[in-house]
Amino acid sequence: MVVYQHTDQQSTNSPLVGFVVPKRAMKRAVHRNRAKRQLRSLMRARITQLPAGSTIVIRVLHSTVDLTYQELERSLDNVLRRVAKKSNRE
Repeated sequence: MVVYQHTDQQSTNSPLVGFVVPKRAMKRAVHRNRAKRQLRSLMRARITQLPAGSTIVIRVLHSTVDLTYQELERSLDNVLRRVAKKSNRE
């Protein structure tokens, strides 16, 4: 998984999250839709932790196809932690 984040410091808008699941990463639509459903569910609980005015795009890689829900959750938490750490340094 790859996460891109942009934060507008002056904005008070609630955070926005988008998902990109390319056909090259997952050939079957069933797998792409399942990945998006699972990620939406996981992000619902984590969106309150994001700063106001932030926009996040999560791009799913091919290796995500075989992950269980718990592994996907751990992977998402890891990338969000790295993004938060990086944004704190800037």
